[in-house]
Amino acid sequence: MDSHLLGVILLLAVLTTQVKTDPPPGTVQRECRDRYFYIWIERSFLLGRNWSIDASDESRVRIPLTPQFAATCGFTVTSDKRGNLEIRVSFLACLVQNDNDDTFTLTMYLNVENQFIPHHFSTYTFSMTCGLGYHWSSREIVCEENYMEVSIRRLFPGIAEEQMETEDWEAVIPAAQEAITSVWQIVFQMGEGENLQLKTMTTTEAHSLGYGVNTTASRVVFRAPYNSTESSIIMIDNMPVESIKATVFYKQRWLILLVDSSTACPLGPGIFKDNRLVWPTPRVLEPLVFPANITADMITMGVEGKLLDDETLQRRGYDLHINASVIAIAIPVGAVGGWSKSHVINNTYGIIYSIYLLLEHQWLDHLQELTQHRVYRLVSTPFIPKIPHLIDTDTTHPKQLFNISVGPFLPDVELVSITVAGKNLSVDDMKKHGYNIYPTYYPNDTMDFIVVADVGAPFIKQQYLYDDIRRYTMNMTLNFATIPDNVTFATPVAITVDVHDVVLPVMKGHCLNDTLYLLLQHGNLDHYWLPYVADEPLSYELAQSYGYMALENGTHFSLEVPFNSPGVVYKEVSLHELQASFDFSLKDNQTLKVYSSFTVQCNFSIPEKEVLVCFQNGTVAITVKPSVTLPEIDLSKLVLKDPKCGPKEQNAMKVLFVFDINSCGTIGRITNDFLIYENEISYLREAIPIDIPIITRDPDYRLTILCRYPINETLTIQARFGHIPMGFQLPDSVSLVRQTLKSEERNGLNLHARLARDLSYTTFYKDEDYPVPVHLNQPLYFEIELYNQNPHVELFLENCWATPSEELAGQPQWDIIVDGCANHMETYTSTFHPVLTKDVENPSSLKRFEVKTLVSNNSGGLEGLVYFHCNVAICDLSNPDSFCRRTCSPSKRGGHTINHSTREFHGAVSSGPINILTQGVSQSPNETIGAHWKLSRVVLLAVGIAVVSSLLLLAVTYLVKSRCY
Repeated sequence: MDSHLLGVILLLAVLTTQVKTDPPPGTVQRECRDRYFYIWIERSFLLGRNWSIDASDESRVRIPLTPQFAATCGFTVTSDKRGNLEIRVSFLACLVQNDNDDTFTLTMYLNVENQFIPHHFSTYTFSMTCGLGYHWSSREIVCEENYMEVSIRRLFPGIAEEQMETEDWEAVIPAAQEAITSVWQIVFQMGEGENLQLKTMTTTEAHSLGYGVNTTASRVVFRAPYNSTESSIIMIDNMPVESIKATVFYKQRWLILLVDSSTACPLGPGIFKDNRLVWPTPRVLEPLVFPANITADMITMGVEGKLLDDETLQRRGYDLHINASVIAIAIPVGAVGGWSKSHVINNTYGIIYSIYLLLEHQWLDHLQELTQHRVYRLVSTPFIPKIPHLIDTDTTHPKQLFNISVGPFLPDVELVSITVAGKNLSVDDMKKHGYNIYPTYYPNDTMDFIVVADVGAPFIKQQYLYDDIRRYTMNMTLNFATIPDNVTFATPVAITVDVHDVVLPVMKGHCLNDTLYLLLQHGNLDHYWLPYVADEPLSYELAQSYGYMALENGTHFSLEVPFNSPGVVYKEVSLHELQASFDFSLKDNQTLKVYSSFTVQCNFSIPEKEVLVCFQNGTVAITVKPSVTLPEIDLSKLVLKDPKCGPKEQNAMKVLFVFDINSCGTIGRITNDFLIYENEISYLREAIPIDIPIITRDPDYRLTILCRYPINETLTIQARFGHIPMGFQLPDSVSLVRQTLKSEERNGLNLHARLARDLSYTTFYKDEDYPVPVHLNQPLYFEIELYNQNPHVELFLENCWATPSEELAGQPQWDIIVDGCANHMETYTSTFHPVLTKDVENPSSLKRFEVKTLVSNNSGGLEGLVYFHCNVAICDLSNPDSFCRRTCSPSKRGGHTINHSTREFHGAVSSGPINILTQGVSQSPNETIGAHWKLSRVVLLAVGIAVVSSLLLLAVTYLVKSRCY
């Protein structure tokens, strides 16, 4: 029964009442049904008010209809599927005026509190008279929701000629014989066989225990509430049945009238199976009849107190299954006649489907006595979870709207609020932000909630993916509540859609007289990107300090960069031209991932004067004119400190030298905050034979070359400390660490990894050789070098590993070197090789190791395209506590983290790809020429200024006059 319809029953003595004859029109409906009065009262008339119901007989004495009185006297108060009040009253109930068991009159009173005046009640009186309809059966049993009722005809039959079999209720005859006379009494049988107990009481005593015992003109009536002391639960074919064995009798001096008033009602619940609600009951209730005594029977069913014909049953999908022992009613969940109610368990939305069933079973026994057995039962499913579906019904292209349908729900659910971006907003608040939220209803009595919003509405996340694709994500939580219980639950809404609606910026480059010019036409996502020049964030302050000229007009952005400004990179120098470029990129403002980049490249004419260019990659280019001496020298005889290093290009006017800072006798030193590399151009004079004296006019010529790199600026490096163990995944947005390197600690870090062709480490694979094909069991010889002339620093390999991609955190990973120690696995091994002093100038800046791949056993060996990575440490040999001095200890292997000193610097270097071929597979280098590859350079790099801001050309020219010998 709906809790909102349970009124507060107040004593009539304290009520201030206003008697009215009839309730408002449409509020109350009355029907005469089969063996009972039916009264229906609209829910809205009672909602929110105190109310009570009274009944009276012809004496007009009103008796409150309490639950105990209702069960004893044959009244049932319940509610229908919509919560309206329903009252069923048996024709044989107390207070009903009975005219010869044929006509029945009921008078009831409805007391309703005034809506505007508290504690002031209006009373509505209504009476109804009903006829029997059809003759009584010999025995009629009713199993109502709150009581069991049996009525038996008490007319005396004629004397039977044949001997009748003994029935178990006859065991009460001795008790009846000993009872007092002229008083209606009742005997209860409890237990069976040796445990049989008889309990006799008067009808007055029975009334005090909640039983109803009465006689009419032709019938004896016995009524009992469920779960009484004298009842018992028995199992018939594994189905529970509540039974009371009772005999009502009347004793006179010469007569004992015994009436078997036993009753039995099935109690089994409904069973939910295959989306159907099945209610099984025993076909034969043995406390009432023996199976062998039934000569004929008829079984029908109905809902809401009314029997239904076969056509209606078929149309609604109801099934009535009958066999020798079981009657089963099967109802599809959601079928007409029942109703569903929303429920919430552990924040999970679901429903419970219920239906009021009526089962009527009539049977004729061997004495041709007809028994009518009726059961009124509310049957419900268990909780059925109904997870709401999320559907975006908008299919337009390109997509401009989210049109989200959330459901289905029953109409007793309301949307209370929306949680989005950490805020709990009402539906009206969301509408103010441009959202359209409303329910839509369907014919099957369900509804969806619709959420409509533009893809660019507030609280919708936008993310640029690639090309012209932008990802829109609606992420919110809808908060619901059931009515009227006000039980809340939440449904997350996370819908993602990728839309081709990005207008990318368009960049163009131009070359002016002495300027590189970039013109950018804005797209529609510029606010997500940060501009970078030469890997430095472009700001007003940086542009001003570097001498850039930046202009913005709302649709276009232009940047003019003088060719001698910081950030400009010189790629090639010839006798006549200088090729310069600068890189401009747009990076994600959260992850700093490069989404778009553009390089402006220009060729500038070289003036006739001398030019010195110090390239970022450690290459030096210088032009020299012959007119610096008198007489002029032969430019072809100019050399660097290493006499093997001569001019790269020359003509009659000048000569061009191009060399690496680590070659041709170049030396490096640190002065103040600069790393200086020095070489010298000199004139290679021919030797004068001793036996043939010659007078020479060759002048003595020396030109000192200095390249100066500042080392006290702040670098942005990608941090990767310690060893990445197998299975560990770096996040997509790698953290950036800003670290200031002091001049005395930096020492011009510059790392390089390469693969030697054999153990001699004399010849190496070139860039165009990659990917290098090798076979299983073929060793790989790696060399990691720190380009550095400082003998007081040492290169230390912390960890080396291999991945199938060029990313450092690629998966899977194979450990090659762990915490500075060689690693020996089942499918590959690694070995360090010493670096001999005679082979290299600075062996402390070089490390060599070998990786040998073994035969694959399908257990995760190295195979296919593989990249090798190492993270290294640069430490100070003058520091006695430096961990570079440690020896490899096997006990410390296996993923232990090395504790680094604050004076040590770390970086990573990669090499590859290397194509490790399986046995029996051969591949020539020509087959891999077209493969895409890239030799990853050092991550931590001491970057010098690409071009010295003022060309440093220190020339010392000595003019030596001709002399005779």
